[in-house]
Amino acid sequence: MAYPVCIPDATDVTTPAESDSIFCIQAEIRAIKEYMQTICSAQIPTGTYVDYIGAEQPPGWLFANQEISRTAYEDLFNLLGTSYGAGNGSTTFNLPNLLNSAGDSTIIDYTDLPISVIGNSIVQLPDGRLFVAGGKDESNVQYASTYFGTISGSGATQTITWASGTAMPFAGYGQHCAVNSSGQVCLFSFNSNSRFLKGTISGTTISWTTVASAWLAGDNFHGVIGNSVDEILGFNISTTAYAMNLVSGIASSLSTGLTDGVVERGACNIASGFYVLAGGRVGASTPSDKTYLAYRIATNALTCSANTVLPTALKSVWMQAFLDGSFLAIGIDASDDVKIYRGTLTRLLAVTSPITWEDMTASLSSLVDTYYMRMAYCQLSNGAMLIGGGGSNYEVPKPAVKSYMPSRVIIKA
Repeated sequence: MAYPVCIPDATDVTTPAESDSIFCIQAEIRAIKEYMQTICSAQIPTGTYVDYIGAEQPPGWLFANQEISRTAYEDLFNLLGTSYGAGNGSTTFNLPNLLNSAGDSTIIDYTDLPISVIGNSIVQLPDGRLFVAGGKDESNVQYASTYFGTISGSGATQTITWASGTAMPFAGYGQHCAVNSSGQVCLFSFNSNSRFLKGTISGTTISWTTVASAWLAGDNFHGVIGNSVDEILGFNISTTAYAMNLVSGIASSLSTGLTDGVVERGACNIASGFYVLAGGRVGASTPSDKTYLAYRIATNALTCSANTVLPTALKSVWMQAFLDGSFLAIGIDASDDVKIYRGTLTRLLAVTSPITWEDMTASLSSLVDTYYMRMAYCQLSNGAMLIGGGGSNYEVPKPAVKSYMPSRVIIKA
């Protein structure tokens, strides 16, 4: 950016106005800062990479693990070539996968939930507050209670202040929660109650409406937000996917091409129309190691392609996608031990791209206590994964609330 030349007031060249002097100083400071940034950036070699916590890549830098132009970033291509992927084979190439180099520093431990529950739901509202609903205790007592959580503080010292909200019309657990484009909370697929609820929020008061078009019953439903903010997709029932419009309440089935009929399958939306499906439960308790990439090809259909299997077969899988294109899968193995895997794609938005799975169980042990099951989770506005509640394999509920966001890495172009 070029700054205007500092010229004294033309009406009195011998005695410049005070405002002129201030302008001159400010202009010189800006020019010096710009010059120093240019000089410093020029001294950083192309290909240098560092941890970065911003949501947007800064000028002259690129987020790792993406496909970019060979001509637009010629210096970087001359340095890396196709060592980390040939892109489309002609005009693009891939940057290396340099994720999570900061380890556990992105885990935040918040104020506990007001009650210890299993199978509750949690979501972040447009105003930034958390909304928590339902759950059950170790005696299988189900709750209709709701809470609003206000996050305050920064860094690793954030806290949550909880306030009670209007109770749901009936008690339940295992439901899924989403927020539609009107800011209403949408709850569906309760344990044994298939009614679909909408809640209009004013402060901590909620006006509940029961939608006539019911969602599928079952406490093991796992869903993800679909192509728009008003669609929810579920993948764990048999070999069919199900979609519901969060405004109209109309549900429909989608053909998928899946060949394994499992429940408790994990699913996450990694980009518009693209999903990762992983794990699940076969029969009464056998975990699955199958993974798929899915793409929404039409209003009533998905195409699903089998991909790299999980390192360990998992059931009760929870999944979350992150800003850098990676995704986390948390589940329980055949011995009821918790396992955590981080997945990345060589090429984002390609259903044939293989998934690389990284075992994060040890490094993220502080995120999920041993034997966590039926925890609630959601994505925060900053892209982090937040979890709350859950319990052990003996159904002992826990109140902990934590979040995790992998470090992002930027590469000098």
